[in-house]
Order: sequence, then C-alpha cells, then structure tokens
Amino acid sequence: MLRVLSVRNFAIIDRLEISLSGGLTCLTGETGAGKSILADAVGVLLGGPGGSSRVGPGGDRSNGGGGDEESAVEGIFDISSVPGVGALLEEKGLPSGDELAIRRIISPRGRAYVNGSLTSIQTLQEIGERLVDIHGQHDHQSLLRADRQLGQLDEFCGACALYSEYAARFRELAGLKNSLAGLETGRREREQRLDMLLFQRDEIDKAELSAPEEDGLKSERERLVHADRLRALSGDVLAWLKDSDSPALAAVGEARKALREMQALAGSLDETLKLIENAHVSLVEACSAVRDFERTLEADPERLSAVEERLDVISRLKKKYGRPAGADQSTGGGTIEDVLACRERLEEELKAISGSGEDLDSLKARIAGSEAALLELGRKLSGKRNSGAGEFGERVRSELSELGMEKAQFRVEFYPQERPSAHGMERAEFLFSANPGEGPKPLAKIASGGELSRVMLALKVILSSADNVPTLIFDEVDSGVGGKTAVAVGRKLKEAAMNRQVLAITHLPQIASQAGEHFVVEKTTDGKSTKVSIRRLGKDERVREVARMLGDDESKAASAHAAELVKRGGGVV
Repeated sequence: MLRVLSVRNFAIIDRLEISLSGGLTCLTGETGAGKSILADAVGVLLGGPGGSSRVGPGGDRSNGGGGDEESAVEGIFDISSVPGVGALLEEKGLPSGDELAIRRIISPRGRAYVNGSLTSIQTLQEIGERLVDIHGQHDHQSLLRADRQLGQLDEFCGACALYSEYAARFRELAGLKNSLAGLETGRREREQRLDMLLFQRDEIDKAELSAPEEDGLKSERERLVHADRLRALSGDVLAWLKDSDSPALAAVGEARKALREMQALAGSLDETLKLIENAHVSLVEACSAVRDFERTLEADPERLSAVEERLDVISRLKKKYGRPAGADQSTGGGTIEDVLACRERLEEELKAISGSGEDLDSLKARIAGSEAALLELGRKLSGKRNSGAGEFGERVRSELSELGMEKAQFRVEFYPQERPSAHGMERAEFLFSANPGEGPKPLAKIASGGELSRVMLALKVILSSADNVPTLIFDEVDSGVGGKTAVAVGRKLKEAAMNRQVLAITHLPQIASQAGEHFVVEKTTDGKSTKVSIRRLGKDERVREVARMLGDDESKAASAHAAELVKRGGGVV
C-alpha cells in the first residue's frame, strides 16, 4: 500500500507530503481546492502522462514553470504482501525488498527511478498496475464499453488468464494471416519469375555448352571458309617435300645414303648420321600429315552453315548470360564458363522460389492449426463466461440493493459472433433496470450518472476479491448520489477497505464521516501566488469539516449532526 506521497511543484501544488495508512481514508475540501490533483499526482507517479502542463509555477522554467526547482512526485509503498511485484523488480534488474520507493521527475525526458535506479516509463506502468487502481470522476463511462464489460466478467469468473492466452493466439493468427496475404499478393509475380527462370535455365541446358567446344568450332570454320587456299598450299608443301624436280625428301634420302657409306669407311659420324636419319623420318611424317590434312579440305557448305549456326548460338548465350548482373551492354559477352555459372545461379533461385511455394503451404497449415487452437480456447472462454454470468448478475443485484437500489435488475446478455474477435466468441452487454416494471435494457442507454457510479462501485466491491491490487483510489465517483444512498456508498467503500487501502476523494459528508482517517485539502492565495496544503484532521476538526460539508459549520445543529454522522461512521467524537 501507499505509505508516503510527496509532491513538489506539481500543477498548483508547491510542496506537499502526507503519510497514509490502510483502511478507508477520505480527502475533502472546497470545490477547486485541488483534491483531484492528488489522484493525478499518483497517476503520474505510476507512469501516467507527465508533460510540461503538470509543472507547477515554481518548477523549472525550461519545462513550463516559473522557477528553477525540480518538479517531482515521490511515493513509498509497502509491498511485503503484494504478490508478483518483487519478481517483476528482479526481472527488470531493479533492487527489491519489502519497501518500494518510486520517484518521477517531470521533465521533457520524463525520468523515473525505482529504489534509486533509473527505469523506463513502461516499466513504471507495469509496476503501477500491481500497486494502485485509480477510478476518476468519469471512469464509470468505461462501463459502457463492451470490451470493458467482458473484462470485468472475466475478472469475476477467473477467466483473465484464459483470455490472455486467447488474445495472444488471436494476435498470432492475425499476424499469420497478414503474412499469408503478403505471400498471396506476390504469387502472380513469383509465378511469372518462375516461368522466366525455367525458360532461361532450359535455354542454357538445351545448348549443351562445353568450354573447349568453341575453340574447336572456330578452327573448323576457318578450314571450311579457306578450304581452296589451304588445298593449294598443301600441294605446294607436298611438291617441295617429294614431288618437285628436287624434292627435299629425295635429297635427304641421298644424303643419308652417303653418310652411311662415310660412317662405314671413316667412323665417328654417328651423331651426324642420327640427325639426317631423324630429319628423314620427320619429313616422311610431315608428308603424311599434309596429305591427310589435304584430304579433309573438301568444300562443305552445309557443314560450314551448321558450324556458323552453332557459333551464333554460343555467342548469343554468352552475350545474354555471360555478363554479371547490371554490367553495361557495351562490355560484350563473357565466357562459356560465365554462362554455366549463370545457370547455377538460376537453379538456386528456382529452388528458392519453389521453396516459397512450400512456405505458403506451411503457412496455410500453421493458420489452420492456429484457428483450431483459437476456436478451442474461445469455446473454453465462452463456457467460463456463461457459467459465471448468472452468479455475477446476482452479486451485482445484491450490492446495488445495499446501495439503495433494492429493485434494480442486472444481467449479462451474450451475443454470439460468427467469427472470433479480439475479445472472444461473443459480445457481452450489461443490461440494467433501476425501477420495477421496467425491463432491463443496455446500461449505456438508460443509466444516469449517479446510477452508473453505484454500478461501478458495486462492481469494484465484487471484483476486489478477485484482484490483488492493494490500493484503490476513488476520485469523486459518488457524484449524483446523496441522502441514504450516500451513507450506503460510504459503507460500501468502508467494506472495500476491509482488506486493502482505499483513498476516497469526496464531497459527501455521509462518506467522509465513515473514513478511518480524514484529510482536508485547502487552497490559499495572497494575490500573487496560490498554494495547496493538506492536513490530517483531529476529532474536533473532523466534525467541523463534516459540518461544513453539510452546508453550515457555524450552527450547533449542523455540528451535532456532523458529530452524529462521524460517530455512526465509526469515528471517535
């Protein structure tokens, strides 16, 4: 619970500090005294908006104030019996213990400290949700929202954890469907790309390219193009070697014959004879090779056309696929190796795109599974809601009866939906009737402000046992009620404070008289500045304040009435 609240340069508050205890504590004061500012300060302390509009007149000029002092709200909480807070602090890497000190600096950067350690506003909000529940003057309007009504029913039925699981599954399913929509939107483009890749790969495969082929074809083309000239030159070579009047082969043969005889007569000519014999063998082989080459030099226009066509295919593929992606056309084509490397890249992309199709099928399967799981969770959630709605309505009717609405009717009406929504398989609406003879109708259409305030208070009393928030703050939620109803509201607030701390900012003496502790908020001005102060009331001061709230703090009758109210409320007079 909140033990100490300290406020400095916040709105019209200069400096203020109060110590609080458990049970019901009421804060009263004249209209405009600044009572609600304290609830606002607690909201800021626990992560609410803390812009420059919150800075008081003595605050830092750079942040909208008229002075140089720091604007801040500080609170000390006893968390020894609050479940989950210690674990949350440890999870966030913050110091933990039985006491929690929070300090919020109101500045453009919005600094916040927990037990002396700097932390984020988001973390502050997570901690605050476990410590304080604030109900402002207009919070009863939340009762008119269908999602909030379902939330309150879930709290009563103990279905909050199941709803959280359902909501997480719903968000997951929505994400999967968004992914599927993206994939399906690109399906046509993917199929077009797939067709093009298949064509390009097949075009390269059909050519059956190999690196040495091009050189061989170019050589063959040269022979076919120059066949006549090559045949003439071959004849010349053969003539000089063996067919002319002085053929080289015959001359070398005669020289070899003479050298053999010289070797026989004189010896020592082995090396020379070997050279001549090698030359003779080489000339014989050369003649044979030229003769064989000459036989291949037949004119073949059809073969030449085929070679030209094949070289054209190779050239076109090199130009089309042999350049790196994005290369300038003027750079020409690459090599056959480049074309084959391109083919490998095409194959890899084909596999990736084919895999995308598998991803699509996998995603559809995941969506089907997630939908089935969502429906199962939705059915369980609907079952819990339906089974608890009757008792919930009975409890609300009982509480309203104690709040002066003996004939009130209240029930939960369900409207099933064809498709699951973010809130479940059904929409719920609170139906209410304050007067006998009138059938229950939607709360939003018939309830007055005072009636809504009492319905909200009834719900908080009922739900107080379902949550573990140790501090409830009610900021003038008693608007629109008075007389005996106000006494009943006070008793109900006192009942809600049996096992927790309840702070009620009220303008009703019937409520203030039932508080265990009573503070008064006062505003003073000297013509130049305005200051707000707060003080705990003793027994005599308390009677005078209740008398003031009754409208006459001077008369003995009002004082006696005030004393009687305080006495009946449990205070000491």
